[in-house]
Amino acid sequence: MRSCEKQIIYLIGYALHDTVPEAAVIDDIDLEALFRLANAHTLAAITCIGLEKGHAFDSAPEDTAKKWKEAKDKAIRKIMLMDAECRKITEYMKSEHIRYMPLKGMVLKDIYPRYGMRQMADYDILYDSSAQSKLQTFMTGRGYQGKGFETGVHDAYYKPPVYNFELHRALFGKSHGAVLDEYYKNVSEKLLSDDGVCCRFSDEDFYIYMTAHAYKHFSVSGTGLRTLVDFYVYNLKKGGAMNREYLQSELELLGIADYERESRLLADKLFSETKPDICDTLTEDETALLEYYLGSGTYGTVSNRVSKKMTEIQGDGKPISGRTKLKYILSRLFPGRQWCKENYPFFYKYPVFLPALWIYRIFRGLVKRRKHIAGEIKAVKRSKM
Repeated sequence: MRSCEKQIIYLIGYALHDTVPEAAVIDDIDLEALFRLANAHTLAAITCIGLEKGHAFDSAPEDTAKKWKEAKDKAIRKIMLMDAECRKITEYMKSEHIRYMPLKGMVLKDIYPRYGMRQMADYDILYDSSAQSKLQTFMTGRGYQGKGFETGVHDAYYKPPVYNFELHRALFGKSHGAVLDEYYKNVSEKLLSDDGVCCRFSDEDFYIYMTAHAYKHFSVSGTGLRTLVDFYVYNLKKGGAMNREYLQSELELLGIADYERESRLLADKLFSETKPDICDTLTEDETALLEYYLGSGTYGTVSNRVSKKMTEIQGDGKPISGRTKLKYILSRLFPGRQWCKENYPFFYKYPVFLPALWIYRIFRGLVKRRKHIAGEIKAVKRSKM
């Protein structure tokens, strides 16, 4: 494990517990390497707070200190702008009696010890899908560009300089697995509300959902260190009052009880005590789990996703064969009708036009996604035969 990976873990611990890092720790930090790592995991703001507590910028080059502080300030500014904009959107929903519920980071950011500590890429809101057209008109009227209205489970809206909202028609779809899709199909039955419009999960159901969402990423392309921080902060704030029997039964029903337990215990071990050598006390299994988190970045990697998919295609637990690699490549070039159900509904309904979609995707990839495709090809080549 690299020194900067150990350093970011205990700096986060210092920030969470509002304690001062040891001078010897601060003196040994490569601020440039740490900055790259923090950005990869969307943890620059909280790491900067830990560095500031240790006066790490007092003797740092001016441009380096400026870069760190600007990253933290931009993260805080984005949350301020997004909070204000979100109030406008939810006020409209209330006025039109459109049921909605804040999701994921929108809830988590408010239980962190300090405002702006939990960085946000976007705001996620579940809403009554029958109001999709009405919301689309409202959002485009506010200057947003949108996409995904007929695919996936959410509508994505973007507006400069920083506004990014994902309005969810559902929490999971069939592509996320039959168990999650079925469990959350009638999610309205789990919702609580004081006014009949703005909804929320119970603390237990929110934790189950955040775990399921994290596992969705973890099991496909990976998820980063921020997920472990979320586990720690939520359990620190809410864990003592939650019904553990209910949690265990529901997590087992979803098949993610082991993942939750291992991640929760690892997070508690990493952040409950601010020790510079905490990573050296981990077991072999805990170290392997942490390294997977550290190697994934915030939203996982292409390599993890490709490896997972080819392992599924291989099916026998043996090293990836050339035949499996070919099957994977063909599935990416020529996706079948079932894949189209959520991504391109028109072609699911009219499969006779599938060849046109294949040609379109190939040309679009060559024009707009060359770097992504190159990364995917490298991941296929690197898979062990």
